[in-house]
Amino acid sequence: MYFINRMKILKEVNMIDLRVNAQGRAHNIQRAKEQKIIIPTISQMKDPRTIPDKILDQLKSVGLWDVNPLNLFRITWKNEPKESGGLFGAPNYIVLPSELT
Repeated sequence: MYFINRMKILKEVNMIDLRVNAQGRAHNIQRAKEQKIIIPTISQMKDPRTIPDKILDQLKSVGLWDVNPLNLFRITWKNEPKESGGLFGAPNYIVLPSELT
C-alpha cells in the first residue's frame, strides 16, 4: 500500500523516483563485465584529471560521436569539443543572444 501511495504522490507532484532498482543495477553490472565496459566513477566525471593514463591514451583514438564505451569518460562539463581525439578542456558553454535572454 505504501508503494502505491508513494507512486501516486510522485506522479501528482511530477517528481522523479530516485530509489535504486537493485535487480536492474545487478543486471547492468553483469552486462558491463561481459562486454568489458569500464564505467567511470563519479569522481572521474567530476575531475577528468583522475582518469588513468591508459584510458586517456585509448580515448585519443575515439571520435566524439563514435559508439564506443570509452566515450562514457567524456560525460563531463569539461570535455574537449573536438571531432576526434579530444580529451578535456575548459567547461563547455554556449552564449545565448540577447534576443533570447
